[in-house]
Amino acid sequence: MGTLARITEETASSRKSSGLSTISGRTYGSKRGTGLMGMLPVPFNYEAAKSKLEKGFGAATPSRFKAYFKTPSFDKLARACLQYFLAVVEQDALSVALHRAQQQQVENVNLALVIAHQATLRKEATEQLRVICPLYAVIVLEQSSYNQAGMRPQLRHDTLFFEALYRAAGTCVCGHSAPE
Repeated sequence: MGTLARITEETASSRKSSGLSTISGRTYGSKRGTGLMGMLPVPFNYEAAKSKLEKGFGAATPSRFKAYFKTPSFDKLARACLQYFLAVVEQDALSVALHRAQQQQVENVNLALVIAHQATLRKEATEQLRVICPLYAVIVLEQSSYNQAGMRPQLRHDTLFFEALYRAAGTCVCGHSAPE
């Protein structure tokens, strides 16, 4: 069965009964054919990934970032980035699968369903960006030293903080450690 045919047969009830984990209503787990467009999904546990990342903090990780990492604000940002990433990747996978199906002239593709799902994914990605932007703006306002006297020494601290933030967010989203 092709990837596009698989999506037309998946139902919410089969996903819920399979014991797979969900992120924002989307299902991911370890059973073949139940994740991103029928690809072999990877189990994901945000709290475990965050804990593993925290254990890997070295002496180069700024203490200011270590404190921020434990806040609900970081969790909201990381989860929104993850949901954005998943929507974009799923949308790309769907586009590739649709293109392949058209090249192979597959007949059992429900084009209307595929187009509707692509629109849903675009909308979800846009919604996640609307969540990410104000969270990031607050981080910039609260964590940078733009308005403090003696800015020169603080610029290095800001750079280290934001590099740690980007590295941690990337690690949470991609599931592997980014190089320091």
